[in-house]
Amino acid sequence: MRPRPFFHLAVALALTGCLLVPRFQDSEETEDRRLARLSAEIQEDLEQFRGMRFGSPPKVERIVAHKRCDELDAAAKTGWVASNILDPSATADRMWRAAGLLKVTDSATVQRKRLDCFASRSIYQVNSKRILVLMDSQHQDERRVLTHEMVHAMQDQRTDLRALLRSSRESDALIGVLAAIEGEAEFVSARLADPQKAKESCGGSMSGAMWQLDKALQKIPHLAESPATVSIPTYVPYVFGERLACRMFERYGMAGLDSLLIRPPAGSWQLWHLDDYFENRPPIDWDTAWSQLPKLPQGWLPLGQARAGEARLAGLPLSWDRKLARKILQGRGLAWRGDRLWVAGLDSGRTALLWRLAFTDPAKALSFGKTWWTLRETRMGRKLPAWKKSAKSMFWRDSLRVAYTVRVEGSEVGIAEGFDSLTTVRMLARTMARARR
Repeated sequence: MRPRPFFHLAVALALTGCLLVPRFQDSEETEDRRLARLSAEIQEDLEQFRGMRFGSPPKVERIVAHKRCDELDAAAKTGWVASNILDPSATADRMWRAAGLLKVTDSATVQRKRLDCFASRSIYQVNSKRILVLMDSQHQDERRVLTHEMVHAMQDQRTDLRALLRSSRESDALIGVLAAIEGEAEFVSARLADPQKAKESCGGSMSGAMWQLDKALQKIPHLAESPATVSIPTYVPYVFGERLACRMFERYGMAGLDSLLIRPPAGSWQLWHLDDYFENRPPIDWDTAWSQLPKLPQGWLPLGQARAGEARLAGLPLSWDRKLARKILQGRGLAWRGDRLWVAGLDSGRTALLWRLAFTDPAKALSFGKTWWTLRETRMGRKLPAWKKSAKSMFWRDSLRVAYTVRVEGSEVGIAEGFDSLTTVRMLARTMARARR
């Protein structure tokens, strides 16, 4: 799928009633013929550019404009590329809310479906091997949009996209897989739609890239109300995936594009730290088993554990404090090297979390620790004890004896909150003592 802003044209059909029916039907037939002609042209161009042929021509069907949301919803139920980035359960949403990555009223699944309905002009269904496209003669990008989906069809014939998308259970790793899939489609469709692209470079410094991406998304009407922790991970595979595909083509030619699906990025950080991708550096991680933690207090149950990843973490300050976000994201991301989030919950809906994060150096770790404390103030709507200049940790307990603590140890940060004081301190100490794997 390729998100694109969509602007509705108001057509006053009600005033003319059935008199316009014959012309409306003729128009539909014309659009179908135009779609068939355009599909044949793109197929030929794509086969020539990639130096490979389709095993069988992809099925291409036109979406009826006024049924677009119904079509996209039905397509999502039968499986298509971009929907696989979704966290499939409400439990995952609950985890992200506990960490502040979603606000209480947000749902990643609902927000993503909203983006799909209003932003999508086309989709490739993985299960049915079918392309659905909204044809619009006034939309200048329709050739590029259809080429994008044709690339997906070609990818699926040389690599099982369904299996590839199921190859990783980590949400952040799925962003990396999608970047390989969508990045190639963006790069190739741009080259074929505009031959001048072949003369352009792949882009320079990534300094401030996350901040600039969010500014661009804020200007799109249907994204203005979408939380950054949803919109940023949604668009990262397209924007940064295209840059990666361009670099691979620049270095290795067609073999570079072919290799993206064989070895997709391991996560979102490899998309703007390309040396980590080229040198295949894994993220820092720790044992994920709950059995390695102290026993949870009575009534508490594990909700799950996950790697948030740098793309989702970049959306954290954007969701709560844009002034602070600008200061953090004007550089090359967060200098993230790894994280692991564990969340537990009570039947009442209360949650508690343990979160361990690694950064490139102690200064970046301390900066993130202080940032988290500031964002915690914003989220709670109250002042917390000020972080002292020489301090490496902070602790606070509310009137209900719920504890909140942040601790910086070298280039790592530990966060624990939601339990009582003794449990919070004990659980964080055990979490930070785990060996890296």
